[in-house]
Amino acid sequence: MQYIGLKKPLEVFAENNKELFLDYAVKYLKQVTDIGILFTGGLKDELIELLMKVDFEKAMALYESDNRKNLNSHIIQSLFDLEKFGDNKHIKYREAFILNAKSDLEYLQIVVIAFKGKTENEVLKICKELLESRYAKDRLKAISMIMWFATPDEIKILKNLKLNDDSDYVRKYAQWAEQVALQEKYTREICEEVFYEKDKSVLSSKLYQIRNSLTPTFSYWGEEIIEKCRQSDRVELDKVYIQRFLNRTKEKIKMTDKFEINGRKLLEHYCGKKMDGDFKYILGMD
Repeated sequence: MQYIGLKKPLEVFAENNKELFLDYAVKYLKQVTDIGILFTGGLKDELIELLMKVDFEKAMALYESDNRKNLNSHIIQSLFDLEKFGDNKHIKYREAFILNAKSDLEYLQIVVIAFKGKTENEVLKICKELLESRYAKDRLKAISMIMWFATPDEIKILKNLKLNDDSDYVRKYAQWAEQVALQEKYTREICEEVFYEKDKSVLSSKLYQIRNSLTPTFSYWGEEIIEKCRQSDRVELDKVYIQRFLNRTKEKIKMTDKFEINGRKLLEHYCGKKMDGDFKYILGMD
């Protein structure tokens, strides 16, 4: 079943008759769950996402009861969108998804989603609270996220953990994470220099050279650099070269279960530790 062509009517329905939409949507979603229908052509997620605007708590309860935690879902990306859901009551739901991540790939994905939705400060606040914990497992969770911020402040935190934390494992993980953060930092700096390059041949050559250093975080900070270059009076940006670069690297830096950095496949690690068994979470990001 496909719901192509129904999205706009459903949006109008939800906006103009909230109570009736709520009644029909809840009945449909409960029926789908009771019967055990696994595929609804996207209609299920669309209804829950629309319900978030009508009755947020009920929508999240229905989503959680379905026991599906794929962070690529538009539901989760909407949840982390500060413009859509910026009230205090929404924070606890975002925090729950952050604290219940199941792999280091999910931690990376949370950071990327948060930056795109302008909720990165909430993630950073949670990280700092975790770093104050007496439990090493909490500090490890923080490390799995703050390394992707890759700012001087976060790199300083990682360095301090590497040198001074009470836990040997935390120190070792912080050391690895610091290298990732430094790679991220230097790659961003080089990218900004490259995008200001005026010589087309040099631009093309440098873009090719940095491809292997890019990570999925490029999906948010890369666009910011490109837009800044476009608006600069002193830059003559050749859009053809930039677009060609983006097209060629899109699949390479896509957030998939195969993504790895510094010799680690993040899907197979949790807080730096290699997980045993068939612990698989197939994640993706458009």
